[in-house]
Amino acid sequence: MSLENDVSYSVKVLVDKIKAQVQTNLNKAVQQGHLTLEDAKVEGVTRLVHNSVDQAFTEGSELLTNTLRAYSKNK
Repeated sequence: MSLENDVSYSVKVLVDKIKAQVQTNLNKAVQQGHLTLEDAKVEGVTRLVHNSVDQAFTEGSELLTNTLRAYSKNK
Protein backbone atom coordinates (compact mmCIF):
# COMPACT_ATOMS: atom_id res chain seq x y z
CA MET A 1 0.00 0.00 0.00
CA SER A 2 1.09 3.53 -0.63
CA LEU A 3 1.35 6.24 1.98
CA GLU A 4 -1.73 7.90 0.47
CA ASN A 5 -3.79 4.72 0.76
CA ASP A 6 -2.61 4.03 4.30
CA VAL A 7 -3.44 7.54 5.49
CA SER A 8 -6.78 7.59 3.66
CA TYR A 9 -7.73 4.28 5.27
CA SER A 10 -6.70 5.56 8.71
CA VAL A 11 -8.74 8.73 8.24
CA LYS A 12 -11.75 6.66 7.15
CA VAL A 13 -11.46 4.55 10.32
CA LEU A 14 -11.24 7.73 12.37
CA VAL A 15 -14.29 9.20 10.62
CA ASP A 16 -16.26 6.00 11.28
CA LYS A 17 -15.34 6.23 14.98
CA ILE A 18 -16.44 9.87 15.06
CA LYS A 19 -19.81 8.96 13.53
CA ALA A 20 -20.30 6.14 16.04
CA GLN A 21 -19.41 8.46 18.93
CA VAL A 22 -21.86 11.10 17.72
CA GLN A 23 -24.60 8.48 17.58
CA THR A 24 -23.75 7.20 21.05
CA ASN A 25 -23.66 10.71 22.52
CA LEU A 26 -26.93 11.68 20.84
CA ASN A 27 -28.68 8.58 22.18
CA LYS A 28 -27.31 9.22 25.69
CA ALA A 29 -28.38 12.86 25.60
CA VAL A 30 -31.93 11.83 24.70
CA GLN A 31 -32.02 9.06 27.32
CA GLN A 32 -30.75 11.43 30.02
CA GLY A 33 -33.28 14.09 29.09
CA HIS A 34 -30.76 16.65 27.80
CA LEU A 35 -32.53 16.57 24.42
CA THR A 36 -36.17 15.90 23.69
CA LEU A 37 -36.45 13.96 20.44
CA GLU A 38 -38.64 11.13 19.26
CA ASP A 39 -36.83 7.93 18.26
CA ALA A 40 -37.55 8.54 14.58
CA LYS A 41 -36.04 12.01 14.85
CA VAL A 42 -32.94 10.65 16.60
CA GLU A 43 -32.45 8.31 13.64
CA GLY A 44 -32.92 11.21 11.23
CA VAL A 45 -30.48 13.47 13.05
CA THR A 46 -27.95 10.65 13.24
CA ARG A 47 -28.31 9.99 9.51
CA LEU A 48 -27.89 13.71 8.79
CA VAL A 49 -24.70 13.87 10.87
CA HIS A 50 -23.31 10.70 9.26
CA ASN A 51 -24.05 12.00 5.77
CA SER A 52 -22.53 15.38 6.60
CA VAL A 53 -19.35 13.80 7.94
CA ASP A 54 -19.12 11.55 4.87
CA GLN A 55 -19.62 14.54 2.59
CA ALA A 56 -16.91 16.54 4.34
CA PHE A 57 -14.54 13.58 4.20
CA THR A 58 -15.21 13.06 0.50
CA GLU A 59 -14.75 16.74 -0.28
CA GLY A 60 -11.63 16.98 1.88
CA SER A 61 -9.99 13.79 0.67
CA GLU A 62 -8.60 15.53 -2.43
CA LEU A 63 -6.85 18.06 -0.21
CA LEU A 64 -5.42 15.26 1.90
CA THR A 65 -4.25 13.34 -1.18
CA ASN A 66 -2.61 16.44 -2.68
CA THR A 67 -0.87 17.21 0.60
CA LEU A 68 0.47 13.67 0.88
CA ARG A 69 1.68 13.71 -2.73
CA ALA A 70 3.45 17.03 -2.20
CA TYR A 71 5.04 15.77 0.99
CA SER A 72 6.13 12.51 -0.66
CA LYS A 73 7.78 14.39 -3.53
CA ASN A 74 9.82 16.47 -1.10
CA LYS A 75 11.21 13.38 0.66
